[in-house]
Amino acid sequence: MPNPKILVSKAEAAEMLSLSVRVIEKLIRRRQLEVVQVGRRVLIPTKSLAAFAARGDADPGNTSRQVN
Repeated sequence: MPNPKILVSKAEAAEMLSLSVRVIEKLIRRRQLEVVQVGRRVLIPTKSLAAFAARGDADPGNTSRQVN
């Protein structure tokens, strides 16, 4: 059984949450996702993704399009 990842890239986080990388970046800027910086790389703990998904109250600030 392979070890699960504990840190993922923005692209991997976006795929895991079915969001775009741009939305992930907005969530990071708004401090709705925790990040770990390793050198120049910005990585997101999978536990932070799970906590974000469990909260279910996030607003990434996309006001350009409303969903009815």
